Amino acid sequence: MIRSLARQLAGLAVTASRSSSSSSRAFSSAVLKRQAPLAVARAPKAASPSPLCGSSIAMRAALLMPTAAMQVRSMGYNLKSKSSVKKRFRVNANGTVKRAQANKRHLATKKNRKRIRRLGQTVLVEGKIRKNIISLLPGRV
Repeated sequence: MIRSLARQLAGLAVTASRSSSSSSRAFSSAVLKRQAPLAVARAPKAASPSPLCGSSIAMRAALLMPTAAMQVRSMGYNLKSKSSVKKRFRVNANGTVKRAQANKRHLATKKNRKRIRRLGQTVLVEGKIRKNIISLLPGRV
């Protein structure tokens, strides 16, 4: 289908260059020859659509008008944060990462009060681990 549309475009380029005046003939044919491959390259690849399919009409219209050709957009996707990292870490405004300390949840009878109080305070994450945590929280920084 794309080949047949390319042939139609080539036929249009020939008829347009024949109908133009002799002074602008070389310019118009050169412009049409340059624009036709761009339109064919931008056309989406599709399996042979049926004659009743509306998309084939839209494709032909887009190919016949190279100035209004389809725009190609690179659509990225929104990265999700890792839920476990969201629960366990907090990123401050200056980029430092806070975390809670381990060994406070159970078996506290054999730990003295000073140790339990110290384990209840937050500490900062540093180095390569901090970079890994920030990369797992894409929308948070």
